[in-house]
Order: sequence, then C-alpha cells, then structure tokens
Amino acid sequence: MATIELTNKELLDVWEALNYLRNQVCEIKLAYAVARNTRALRNLVDAYNEAVALPAAVRALETKRVALCEKHAQRDAQGNPVARLVDGQSATYQMQDQAVFEAAWAALVQENEEAAQLRSKHLEATREILKEKVTVELHTIDLAKVKLDLPPRVLEALLDRMICEVATPAAPPVEAESQPS
Repeated sequence: MATIELTNKELLDVWEALNYLRNQVCEIKLAYAVARNTRALRNLVDAYNEAVALPAAVRALETKRVALCEKHAQRDAQGNPVARLVDGQSATYQMQDQAVFEAAWAALVQENEEAAQLRSKHLEATREILKEKVTVELHTIDLAKVKLDLPPRVLEALLDRMICEVATPAAPPVEAESQPS
C-alpha cells in the first residue's frame, strides 16, 4: 500500500486506467490490486462527477453547441463530422470555415446569455476542482509482475502510483580466485 497525493485530474486518469485494466485478462495479483484500487477511488470519483454535473440550462446549451459544431464540421468520406480527441477524452471538431462557425456560436451565446455565463463559470470551477489535491491509499504491484502490454496512457497514469518498479538487490561482488604461487 502506498499513500499518494494526486490532483483530481490525475485521480481521473488513474480511474480511467483502472477501468481499462478491469476489462483485460490479468493475472490474479494485478486483478486484485485493480479491484482494491477501484473500490478505494469510487467515492472520490463519484463526488467529483456529482460536483461537476452540468445544470439543466448548461446541458441544453451544450446540446445546441454540439449540434452547431457538427453542422459546421468538415465531413469524412462517409459524411460524418471530423473530430479529433484531445487528451483522449474530449472531441475537437475540424471546422469547414472557422469564422462562420464562430459567428454562429456568438449568436447562440447571445440568444442564451444567462446559460452561457453559467457555462463559463461552470468550466472555470471545474478547472479549479481538477487542480485540487486529494490523498489516496493505493494497493501497489511490482512492474515486473505486470504481464500485459499496456498502452502508454494507462502505464503513465499508473506508474509510480499503483505500479512501482521494485529495485532488485545487487548481486554480491564476486571475489577473484587467488592462484597458488
């Protein structure tokens, strides 16, 4: 067990990595560590999700914003909006004409001024919450015992938090045999 201080952002990264591992076939010690750590973090993640839940007015504005993004986005060969993931989580749409989209967004914000202000405050508060530190106790496992090829994002989230490199003791020096004179 290790007591670790994390930001809420790091906590969410660890949570995402644990969820990835929960869906993998793991050897029993790793599966046990994942289960213990999932249980240990669940309340903190639930509290975060509850705190940052969008108010109804902001949810409605977000629905309109996403529809606007999809309307103005570039399209792939199948006609789907082109988006790329940022930090593996949120989508950023590639716009056909950024200036036209920004004008449409500005009009939408003006029509929904109160919700837009609430959205801005909510985003800022969420950024602040993500920076806050929490202390957690995680069950650790030796990196040498992890028999999975982990994606870099998963390994990065867990390394030195749950998965630790255990130093192997150095072999004792070998003494040179003395030759009889």
